[in-house]
Amino acid sequence: MRTIRRVAGLGVTAALLLTACGGGGDTSNDSASGGKIAVGMPIDVTTFDPHKSLTGPFMQYLTPVYDTLIRRTSDAKLEPAVATSWKYTSTDRRTFELKLRSDVTFSDGTKLDAAAVKKNLEHAKADGGPFASSLASVSSVTAPDANTVDLKLSGAVPDLDFVLAGPLGMLVSPKSLTGDALNRTPAGSGPYTLSSSSVPGQRYVYKARKDYWNAKAVGADSLELSVMPDNDARLNALRSGQIDMTVVFPQQAQTVKSAGLQLLSKPLNFLGLGLLDRAGTKAPQLGDVRVRQAMNYAVDRDALVKAVTFGYGTSWNQIFPPSSAGASDTAGKQYPYDLAKAKDLLAKAGYAKGFTLPVFSESRFSSYLEALDGQLRKVGIKLDIKLVQSGLTQSWGTTDNPAPMFVYGVDDVYQAVKLFALKDSAYNPFKADSPAIRKNFEAAEAATDDAARDGAYQKISDEITDQAWFLVTHVQDSLYAVNDKKVSGVEMYTGNSVPFVYGWKVIG
Repeated sequence: MRTIRRVAGLGVTAALLLTACGGGGDTSNDSASGGKIAVGMPIDVTTFDPHKSLTGPFMQYLTPVYDTLIRRTSDAKLEPAVATSWKYTSTDRRTFELKLRSDVTFSDGTKLDAAAVKKNLEHAKADGGPFASSLASVSSVTAPDANTVDLKLSGAVPDLDFVLAGPLGMLVSPKSLTGDALNRTPAGSGPYTLSSSSVPGQRYVYKARKDYWNAKAVGADSLELSVMPDNDARLNALRSGQIDMTVVFPQQAQTVKSAGLQLLSKPLNFLGLGLLDRAGTKAPQLGDVRVRQAMNYAVDRDALVKAVTFGYGTSWNQIFPPSSAGASDTAGKQYPYDLAKAKDLLAKAGYAKGFTLPVFSESRFSSYLEALDGQLRKVGIKLDIKLVQSGLTQSWGTTDNPAPMFVYGVDDVYQAVKLFALKDSAYNPFKADSPAIRKNFEAAEAATDDAARDGAYQKISDEITDQAWFLVTHVQDSLYAVNDKKVSGVEMYTGNSVPFVYGWKVIG
């Protein structure tokens, strides 16, 4: 019998959010389409500080209240936002200039100018968030005039424009950059403000701003994001009209279609286990690379994909998605399904009889983990699965969990390496270090053309895969269900698991 334990949700929950969430006025925007759009959220917000936040579902909490310096469109193109233009102004690409709009204000009435952007970028670098290392090469930020910001770089940042189109480029009122109030009360320049009628941990209500500069970004008068961790409950709420859209999973896709709802999809996340304790500190078995490799050989990825994705997934064994510059043909040939090879490696490592491995995950991935457990048991490895309602992403950054469930997807390989593969990466809590990864990452940073950079990224994937730092089984489509008879303008975004809030309108 499989060992699955369900416990109360961990991580930052309502306890962090006890203070009322006043974020500005509750009046609607004159350019809005009117009405309310209701969204079912699979997890609660962990922080309203964008510089400390992850992406994924959290972007739906953040994009209503924060502008970014540069806007990333649904097809991953970049266009002006608060910054009207941006460029390197030196031939060595060590000075990066941003020109700003002059008509933007924060929801608290503070003017958004170069001085405010300077404070935000300095905060984002120092805030210790999961993406902060992407700004490590920013040695100084200056504001030569009210509408110009210059970044001085000590080293190359290959994707600085994309970095500034994400959470690190979100702009907070300077008045809210100190203290911890920002964790529970957003203060941005975006198209909506968070209403005081919100109930932390349950429901977050956003109201459109009258004075917002970009009419295209505003649709409905109000948004209501309800926390609904149960997958079936969210889908039932959508079918009954209680909500207008929500994230769904492959096993729910046919129900969505049968209900006459719109199903949006885009390949994104890799699924698997992060074999994080690569020195064997808490799980001694993982300290032997042969054990980690055996686990990879023991999984029939094609059979697993067929069983759990219902046609919305592809077998895969790398942390960089197939569409990314880091996808490696060499790595892709590793770990064909081979039970005999897996058993031989385990025997040589001293685990011929197998072992039990603790695995931490959220309840929404229970079916996947049961299927994975069933395959690993064929070589004697049993998963002791601990399920919670929330807290999965937090588990990646602590040494409490030697092998947590991983679900993550980003086409930006530079960012992914910064997050997962360097000794000081946020999601490398046991501080595993690889000279080969460091060498190739430095080569990627120094590269002057795409081919050289991509080649270095692919060598990083080869090393991560060969050393079996992860057990990746497949890439799964991100699915999103929308009542398109009521709501328009909802698009999936390349590199994110849910649509950003931008121009959603109520029909009729």
